[in-house]
Parts: sequence; structure tokens; C-alpha cells
Amino acid sequence: MRCAITGRPVARRASHVYYKPPLIFNRLAFAFLDAHNLIPEDVPDNIPVLRQWRQYHADYADLAIADRMANLRRKKERVDFELLYG
Repeated sequence: MRCAITGRPVARRASHVYYKPPLIFNRLAFAFLDAHNLIPEDVPDNIPVLRQWRQYHADYADLAIADRMANLRRKKERVDFELLYG
């Protein structure tokens, strides 16, 4: 397989899976919570919500394979839950 960041071949043991921008994990989670009118505290033990989250994630997460070091070096956007739910 090839690294989505460098384009070079990458071995499975040296790879990471990451969320491709712009829908990084936090943005995906915010969108899910907003679409279902939830706050983070509503999720942990709510089995129906967890099932909905798994399906939402499967439908919308855009994941890519990257070389572990290339992924660790790439600039990551930070989205703060506290700004929305604090």
C-alpha cells in the first residue's frame, strides 16, 4: 500500500490510519452530535446512540493510510469540544 501523505510504499506495521481533512474526527463527532441534538454526555452508555454513531462514522468518515512518521509529523487541526459544549 502507499502512504496518502508521501505517496511512498508503506508496510502495515509502519502505518497509521488517519481522518482526512476537512472531516477530522472531532468535526465528524460534532456533526453527529448536532444532527442528533445530543451533547457528549448523552453518548457513553446509550446503546441506540452508539449504534447510530457507528453507522454515521461508517457513512461519513474519510480514512487514509499513512506512514506512521509522516502522520505524526503532519500538522493537525485541533477542534475544542469545550468551545461548543463547555
